[in-house]
Amino acid sequence: MTERIYITIALIALCAVIFIKEQATFLLGSLIFGVLFLVLAERCGELAAKSGSDIFMRWLHIAEALISAVLGVAFLIIPQYYVSSFAIAIGSVLIADGVVRIGKVLYPFFMRLIKKY
Repeated sequence: MTERIYITIALIALCAVIFIKEQATFLLGSLIFGVLFLVLAERCGELAAKSGSDIFMRWLHIAEALISAVLGVAFLIIPQYYVSSFAIAIGSVLIADGVVRIGKVLYPFFMRLIKKY
């Protein structure tokens, strides 16, 4: 029951800060995204340790963990006017990571298709 009281007090304080301070939404968003990317980096590190004999996926998880860690720390410390350019650069890298993952999934299908014809 006390956890709910603490959460309610924190949310009331958060609403008051957002309504009173102009840049509070930027700070809150940066904090949330910074923590989320650090959690993602930790999760990717765990997946890299558990990936076993698949070297490609291990390196992919390590690269994603490093990118996520850098992004999480950067969101926590960089000033507001650098966020947009930094987010575009890292977003491009994460899109490339997604394309590599899709290619890894589709590779066996295309190899069977090529061998068939």
